[in-house]
Amino acid sequence: MNASDTDLHMSAQPPRPATVTSAATPGQRLSVLWIGIDPHRFPGPWDADELAATLSAGAGRFPPGVLETWLFGPDDDLEELLATKLAEVDWTCVVVGRGLRVGAVPLPVFEQIVNAVRQHAPGAAIAFNDTLTDALEAAARWVPALAQSSERTTAP
Repeated sequence: MNASDTDLHMSAQPPRPATVTSAATPGQRLSVLWIGIDPHRFPGPWDADELAATLSAGAGRFPPGVLETWLFGPDDDLEELLATKLAEVDWTCVVVGRGLRVGAVPLPVFEQIVNAVRQHAPGAAIAFNDTLTDALEAAARWVPALAQSSERTTAP
C-alpha cells in the first residue's frame, strides 16, 4: 500500500466522531460506512490508481468525520473483518459499493455483505451508490441530514 491511497484501505483505528448530527435523532452523530473492493488488490479491467483517485474524490464530498471507506481484498477473511468493522461504530448508514453488484465479486459475496450489515448493524440504513462519486447521494436518500451536504456538492 502506498501513502497516497491509505485513506481508502481498511483502517485499524475507529473513525473520528462525526461533525454532523441527525435532525431525526437530535444529538446522534452521523456515521456512514462505504464498503467496496480494493482496486489495487482485485484484478480487473480498470486502472487501480485512477479508480482509487475517483473513489477518494467521491469520499471527499462527505462532511468531515462522517464517512469511513472500508475496502477489502480477495484474500481477506471478509466475514470476520466486516463483523469487526460493523461493530466498531453505531453506523447511521452503510453504502454498499457498486463494484460489489456488477460482477467484480461473485454474487454470494454481495449477499454475505448485505446480510452481515443486517446482522451486525441492524439500525443502519443500507444504501447503494450508482457511480464512484455518488455515495453521498446514496446515503442522503436514507439519511436526511446528509441531503443538504449532497445539494451543496452538486450545485452549479
